[in-house]
Amino acid sequence: ECSDGVRTITLNRPDCLNAMNRQLLDDVARAFNDANADESTRTILFTGAGRAFCAGDDRNAHQHPADESEARASIDLSGRGRIVFSGDFPCQQVGQFASEMVEHFFRTLSDSLGAAIHLEVRGQNTHHMIEACFKAVGRALRAAIRRDGSEMPSTKGTLS
Repeated sequence: ECSDGVRTITLNRPDCLNAMNRQLLDDVARAFNDANADESTRTILFTGAGRAFCAGDDRNAHQHPADESEARASIDLSGRGRIVFSGDFPCQQVGQFASEMVEHFFRTLSDSLGAAIHLEVRGQNTHHMIEACFKAVGRALRAAIRRDGSEMPSTKGTLS
């Protein structure tokens, strides 16, 4: 939906905390493609239905037990949106999803959260590499917001 130049894309799997599966990944790709084709869209607001934005990758939706891909992520909820992304995808598309949108997605997430995100991915299968990115960032985000006693997980001593 687009209103006043702002297109809202909502992850809609609240029963599993909006965890990404193949169908949701394809739906997000279509939504981004629609937004890119619509000249009236100036801003994309990315959100999730229910109580969670996104829990990461839905491991129950995949049949492969392991893959050759690896992603590493670190996150600091510093109040400053910044992304450092390193990785090259072998294919430009996975289904209808343009692999170039992966970095764009995490840049938008970084800006929206005010988080410094460092994400590095390597592998041979673009689909597996994208899955690994979402899983790594999900786990890093879980660690970034976890409190241990009175210690704040941010180096700034506060969560923005």
